[in-house]
Amino acid sequence: CGKNVKNVKVGDAVTFVGGAFAEYSTVAASGCWPVHEASSEAACLAISGLTAIGALEGTGGMKKGQTVMITAAAGATGHIGVQLAVLAGCTVIATCGGPKKAAALKRLGVQHIIDYKAEDVGEALQRICPDGLDIVYEGVGGPLRKTILPFLKPDGCMLCVGYISQYPHTAQHQNGAANGHSHAASKAAPGGASDDGSLLAAMPPDHELMWQGKTVEHGQQRVYGSVWPKDRDLLQKLKQRLFDLYYSGKLEAWVDPAKFHGVGAVTDAMDFMLSGQALGKVVISF
Repeated sequence: CGKNVKNVKVGDAVTFVGGAFAEYSTVAASGCWPVHEASSEAACLAISGLTAIGALEGTGGMKKGQTVMITAAAGATGHIGVQLAVLAGCTVIATCGGPKKAAALKRLGVQHIIDYKAEDVGEALQRICPDGLDIVYEGVGGPLRKTILPFLKPDGCMLCVGYISQYPHTAQHQNGAANGHSHAASKAAPGGASDDGSLLAAMPPDHELMWQGKTVEHGQQRVYGSVWPKDRDLLQKLKQRLFDLYYSGKLEAWVDPAKFHGVGAVTDAMDFMLSGQALGKVVISF
């Protein structure tokens, strides 16, 4: 520790965001968040968990009674988003790939699970939520995002936290399965958007939406490419709430049991994450 550091001391377990794939990092003391122990679960919460609570409760203003959809719901940030929505008293719709992930999500209390490998997402949404979606927490991008957009309510919002289906490596591993595409007619959706106008037509490419932090608006509908609350004090309060939920046993942090250790395992861990097999966060130990 630097001589003027007061909030942490040598030996404390902390999390921080801003470095990866290294045994040692230098970080500002203000960026260190004390945790009970150095664990994979703490790493999951510090990044993926904070993204979920910041987006859903901060930017999205999630509240009881809303219909909330989470894509890639068994993934690193999706499973946290699912639990926050369940705790908030929302009707939760989750997408995932395969029966193992579906069973894990059911255990978390998700009311509606769509296995995109076994059913058409658009048709399932027409059946499950005829009145539309209040909030979508979306990390897949591509055809799946286009399928969901028309189902947004007139005042609904989509929180975009990724576009993994469009990574070139993903197609190599999953042969397009991550897209979760639908052939259902978008004009049948309650949100009213279609390929020839409104919100869907206004959407930029996934990478532009994310990396340029764009917000796309149509009437009262919003699509956020940057989901972080602008109020930093609020974000700190949400982070505290997140860890309090975890330490009190009200929130689970899933870490995939696959073991990866050391810098030499980084590429194997990335390949595993992109393969779509992981349940929760993939963590590399050093």
